[in-house]
Amino acid sequence: MTIKYEVKGTAADDNTWEVTGQLDVLAIHDFFHICNMVGRDVFMRITEGRAVFGQPGTSCRGPYQITKFSWEKVE
Repeated sequence: MTIKYEVKGTAADDNTWEVTGQLDVLAIHDFFHICNMVGRDVFMRITEGRAVFGQPGTSCRGPYQITKFSWEKVE
């Protein structure tokens, strides 16, 4: 099954970031596994510059703080 997620946050220098995406998961009830999968995907996108940054072209250095973390099953 597939989930879609949205994660937003802030980084050093008051820069904001946002990542949205979809992931295939084995079981919707495996909360911790889904959170880990989303967390890994979000971290990779931030560090590779594939997130949507509030101040484009500005460095997005850590530490990173999450201000919103949501996911839902795609029907």
